[in-house]
Amino acid sequence: MQTVKIIFWILLFVVIYTYVGYGIILYLLVKVKRILGNGKKYQPESGFEPPVTLFITAYNEKNYVAAKMKNTLGLDYPTDKLKIVWVTDGSD
Repeated sequence: MQTVKIIFWILLFVVIYTYVGYGIILYLLVKVKRILGNGKKYQPESGFEPPVTLFITAYNEKNYVAAKMKNTLGLDYPTDKLKIVWVTDGSD
């Protein structure tokens, strides 16, 4: 009977930690980091545009492919930093 009680309390702790404990610990760690840190915030370089991969998933979408490509190429993003990947699975 003692073993069942121990298992119950361990499992109850795991459930409570999952829903509440993790958030509390994360909040406390952020507060400690702000207190001990030098207060500098990350500022990205102005004008910095990272390379981006756009995954487009499609299944039997042949009627919409041309419109989607036109829309994608019309994005306000440098084309040399934009990689487009089409993903299809068993399309007719």
